[in-house]
Amino acid sequence: MAAQASYKDGGEDSEESMQMPDFGTQPTSTQITKSDLNEALENLSNKLITIWKHRADSLRKYIQELGKRTSHMEDKCDEFATAHNDLATNVEQMVAKIETM
Repeated sequence: MAAQASYKDGGEDSEESMQMPDFGTQPTSTQITKSDLNEALENLSNKLITIWKHRADSLRKYIQELGKRTSHMEDKCDEFATAHNDLATNVEQMVAKIETM
């Protein structure tokens, strides 16, 4: 009886809540043709191509920037190594001069 009261009162089990939603102008399965599916597939393919091209371009740009930063760090390391070697050479020369005094 409680279910009947719920139905009459417009509850969860009422006829109004059990009606199919309005799909508007959505085609039924018999109205979808092979050309519709091919068109949808082509649209999806084009969308995916666009997305992947954008991602590839972004990745390419990131890798180029990373390469520039790495190159800069390598140049700085080379400068430090050269400066260290010059300093070591100068220290050896100073030690030799001090020993001759």
